[in-house]
Amino acid sequence: MLLMEQMLIFSILILVGVYARKKQVINPSNIPALTQLVFNYAMPAMILTGVLGNEPRIGGAQLVHAFAIVLASLACLIILSMMLGRLLNFKKEERGAVTVMTTFTNISMMGIPMVYSLYGHEAMIYITAFLLPYNLLFFSLGYYWMSGGNNGSFFSMDTLRKIMNPGIIACGLALIIYLTGIQIPRIIAEPIKMLGGMTAPLSMLLIGSFLADMNWKQCFSNKKIWLYSLFKMVIIPIIILLIMRPLVDNPIFFGVLLAAVATPAGAGTPLLAQLLNPKAYDVSLQGATLTTLVAIVSMPLVQYLTQLIQF
Repeated sequence: MLLMEQMLIFSILILVGVYARKKQVINPSNIPALTQLVFNYAMPAMILTGVLGNEPRIGGAQLVHAFAIVLASLACLIILSMMLGRLLNFKKEERGAVTVMTTFTNISMMGIPMVYSLYGHEAMIYITAFLLPYNLLFFSLGYYWMSGGNNGSFFSMDTLRKIMNPGIIACGLALIIYLTGIQIPRIIAEPIKMLGGMTAPLSMLLIGSFLADMNWKQCFSNKKIWLYSLFKMVIIPIIILLIMRPLVDNPIFFGVLLAAVATPAGAGTPLLAQLLNPKAYDVSLQGATLTTLVAIVSMPLVQYLTQLIQF
């Protein structure tokens, strides 16, 4: 199974990241710079790489359909995420963090590299269709939920500044290039492709470095986090994918949806909790850690169960 093989490849890179963190090659002083390298340079380049080739393109109506499916999937994800915190009886101050963890998956550091590795350039336009609303919601509602609604309106100038990040700018440029058919000269396209190729290995190394700092005993003994991981990594993705399956007839697009809803909680969620809601930091760190660990089994499982309904 290709997905299982890809998850094993990522796991090896994550273990290298753990080792690099233990040896202080990756350390607290350079993690912020490496994270910026991924999010501000490598990942935007990978997004642009998807529209620089001459692969078959989807038409305008298909692109509109893709955006509609993405918005519907995000709506389902938000509704189920908001229900989960209450269902599992998390503390009131932790429920916003649970909603953020469940809604905003690690599509940037794991989903994009995985989709690119499995499907190549052709899938990146679907990733772009997902990332545009995803980023808009993360830097508005995500911040609002994490703070427990205490950071004022999510339609603020500060929110707008956060939304205009390199990732969202790359998505906008990718759409323009895709829709207009602009041909980018090779002397520019090749460096972009080479830079984008750094995304997967750097992302996995960073994820490994985050795992190296985890209090494993505390995490593994938390039964609620295990139950949360079951819902977040298996039950919710299957529900959403089965709802969307009759509306999606493209296996590549369906694979992108799988990556979007079944990847672990975002690695940046604990950092956001530390900034906006310290009381939710522990649950955010444990949730992000455990969902990352179980992903190697849960993602192939979700793929298998949803593919029982054949295309």
